Amino acid sequence: MKRLPIVRLFVYVFVMVIVTTGLGFGVCLETNNVTAMFAVMLLSFAVGMVLIFRWWIPVNRAMGVPTTKPTRAQWLITVTLMASMALAVVIEHFIYQLTHSRFAEATAAVCTLVPVGFFILPQAYRRTRPVTANELQLSRFNYYMQFVLVVIFGLNLWLQLTERHSDSSITGMRDWIIAMYFSYLTVWPFTIMSVRRRYLEAKALKEGGPPDRWQGYNERLAQND
Repeated sequence: MKRLPIVRLFVYVFVMVIVTTGLGFGVCLETNNVTAMFAVMLLSFAVGMVLIFRWWIPVNRAMGVPTTKPTRAQWLITVTLMASMALAVVIEHFIYQLTHSRFAEATAAVCTLVPVGFFILPQAYRRTRPVTANELQLSRFNYYMQFVLVVIFGLNLWLQLTERHSDSSITGMRDWIIAMYFSYLTVWPFTIMSVRRRYLEAKALKEGGPPDRWQGYNERLAQND
């Protein structure tokens, strides 16, 4: 069986992130409007993901990796998680405006998102179709990338908190970015547990190990949906 073009996928995603970030930064410099910046970045990200998936899904199908459309429950869980993270960012921002304390801001992120992480992400995992042995390469890549991302975002948060490379003219945008980093880092431990579990399940199947303990449960959920 051929190997999935993981390196090409990484390049495409990396280019999309660079373009999205550059467009957002350019809009912010020109308009000094955080809402416009986020709108442009969201649009750029959505267009980039559509283009990538239009290439990636046929590649997976050609190599025997099953691809299924998300169920209604999975869409609901995803929207709920995204809305919760957006709400957390807003709460963090206003907490900081009231207290001028980054500790209070980080605490707001934890208090808002930890309950969400305990409830939403396990539900998302259980409703995901069972992993297959053919997905080991992609699952491993996804697992290792989580560590790369948390290091990148963690370093960026540290630079922002220490005000290094910070322009006073974009202080408003900087405050929103810090809130987003706190939100992401709060959810990350829950995300990495699900990603790691899926990777280990694919590895066990590839090596001829026993099926994972969630597989039957996932199949029953799929039938109920």
